Amino acid sequence: MLKKPVIALILCVIIVISSTVISVHHDLDPRCDSVREGFSEISDQLVTVCTASDGIIKLAEKYEIDEFVTFEAGDLCSSMRFSIGDDDPAELSSLYRMLLTQVDSIRTSLKLKGLSDEDAKLYNDFESDYLSAQKRISESDYNEDVSSCLKNLGFFSRSMARLCGVRLPEQFA
Repeated sequence: MLKKPVIALILCVIIVISSTVISVHHDLDPRCDSVREGFSEISDQLVTVCTASDGIIKLAEKYEIDEFVTFEAGDLCSSMRFSIGDDDPAELSSLYRMLLTQVDSIRTSLKLKGLSDEDAKLYNDFESDYLSAQKRISESDYNEDVSSCLKNLGFFSRSMARLCGVRLPEQFA
């Protein structure tokens, strides 16, 4: 018989917990990473949205469109660019929605102004890039991939993943 059964029990518990953590990381990390890597397509398009928005904002400043709106839109662009490296879809989605609201307001105001031919061409180029990037974001399969991944993991696996420190993919919604 064991001379110290309490120590044997503690060692067994430590071994079971350690093997569970290692197993969860080994199994779930690659699956979650592959889904999260799909977010890079959205990140690239967010950069394009920011670049086009900056151009639209500069034109709005030139034509003295509402300074508060243009300042806020510029600030949102800066915040989004700064946050893109953090790879936080929920935060980026929030910034993206706020930026779209501000830039769409600016776009409406610019359309009512009489732009010079040169500025109208610039505006059309910026707007084309802006709308194209928005379309690519909306057509991205990233959110469906996240939903599918989380659904396939099931409740127990998701709970274990969180307990074991596995970073699950998040929706860009």
